[in-house]
Amino acid sequence: MVDDPDIVARYAVDWTGRFRGRPACVVRPASVEEVVALMRLSAEAGFGLVPQGGNTGLVGATQAPAGTVILNLEALRGITDDDGAVVAAAGTTIAEVARHARERGHEFGLDMASRDSATVGGAFATNAGGLYACRFGRMADQVTGVEAVLADGTVVSTLEGPHRSVAGVDPARLLAGSEGGLAVVTALRLRLHPPIGPTVTCLSGFADFDALVDTLAQSPPVLAAEVFGHPEMEIVTSHAGLPAPLARSRWYLLVELEERHAADFRPPPNAVVGDGLWEYRDRITESFGTTGVVHKHDIVVPRRRLPDLVERLGEAVEPNRLFVFGHVLMDDFHVNIAPPDPAEVVPEAIDDVVFSAVEELGGVVAGEHGIGRLKRERYLARLDPVSRRLAEALKRAVDPDGRLNPGVGVWPAPSGEQAVDLL
Repeated sequence: MVDDPDIVARYAVDWTGRFRGRPACVVRPASVEEVVALMRLSAEAGFGLVPQGGNTGLVGATQAPAGTVILNLEALRGITDDDGAVVAAAGTTIAEVARHARERGHEFGLDMASRDSATVGGAFATNAGGLYACRFGRMADQVTGVEAVLADGTVVSTLEGPHRSVAGVDPARLLAGSEGGLAVVTALRLRLHPPIGPTVTCLSGFADFDALVDTLAQSPPVLAAEVFGHPEMEIVTSHAGLPAPLARSRWYLLVELEERHAADFRPPPNAVVGDGLWEYRDRITESFGTTGVVHKHDIVVPRRRLPDLVERLGEAVEPNRLFVFGHVLMDDFHVNIAPPDPAEVVPEAIDDVVFSAVEELGGVVAGEHGIGRLKRERYLARLDPVSRRLAEALKRAVDPDGRLNPGVGVWPAPSGEQAVDLL
C-alpha cells in the first residue's frame, strides 16, 4: 500500500491533466491472490476500488473519488505461451506482448501510440481498437479467455478448457469494455496471428476528403489507415523537428499494407513511400504536451462527415485550437481542443459543443477510449431504456454494493457518490 501524498498524486491525475482523483491510497498487487485479498478486504470494510492499468486513459475512468482506493495493476505482469496463443497478466504492456509474439513468429493484433505504457488489461477495459483494428478487430477480438476477480473475491477464469465453445455466457465478451465496473481483470488469453511479412507505408496528401475516402474504397486490403489534417501535420513537425514529408495538403492519409498488395494501391500524385512515416502519426498526441491542458474526445462519426465535423467545431471552439485525427476505416476519430495559450484553460462547456455536433452528424460521443466520467451523463441520457435496465441488473448481480469503479461508464453509481476534481 502507498499513501505518501506525492506518490499517490502520480496515480490520481489522468494523462491529460484534466481529472484529479482523491484516493485514500494506492495498492499494487503482484498476484491474483493479492487481488482476491484486496477485494475481500474491500467487501468487509466497505471502501470502493478503482482498477487502473498504465493510467493512459483519457476519460477520467481511473481517477478515484474521495475515500476509494486505486488498485493499480502494473505490477501484475508476465507472459506465458499457450498452444499458439499467450496468457498475459493484466499489467503487461501492449508493446511487451507484441515483442513476445514477434520473437515467436507471430503477430499481436493490437497496437497504439501509447503501446509502451498502455496495458492489455486497460485496453480490454475499454475494448480499444487502435491502429490495426481495420485488419484484426478490437481488443475483444484478440481475447479468447479471461481471468477476473469479482467484488466478493470470487475468481472467474476461462483461461483453460474449450476456448472455441459458443455455448452459454462468455465472461470475456461480457467484461470487454466494462471499464472495471464489473470485475478486476487479472489475466487474458490472447490469440496471435500469422506474421505479416514485409510491409509498405505510404503517406498521401489530398485537397478533397471525398477523394481520400474513394482512394481507400478502391484500395487493396490494408493493415492500417490513419487520417489527419494540416493542423496536425504542422504541430507534429514543429514539436518533433520532423521535415515536411510532402507538399502541403488539407488532408493526409497514412496507409500501411503488405508488400504483396503495394502495387495495387493507387495514391494521388502528392504521396511518398518509405520508412519512418509512422512517426508523423504516432507523435501527434505527444505534440500536445506543448499546448497546455487539452480537452480530448474519442468519437465516432460516418467518415464522409468528418470534414463537416471539423468545420463546425473549428468555428465553435475559437479562439481555442482544434486538432482531429484517427482511424478512418473504423469511423473512430480523436478530437482535441487546446487553449490558445498554454497558461489558459479551455472552458468545460466546450465538451457539450463537441457532443452536440457529433450527435447532429449521426455519430456517438464514445469510441475506443470508453465513457469514463467525462461522457457518463451525456451517454446515459441517450441510452435506451432496455440497455440501461440490463446494465443495472448486471451490476446488481456481480457488484450489488457498487464498490468497483463507482460512477464510471454505464453502471449505476452507489448512493452518496463522490466527485472527481477537474483541474
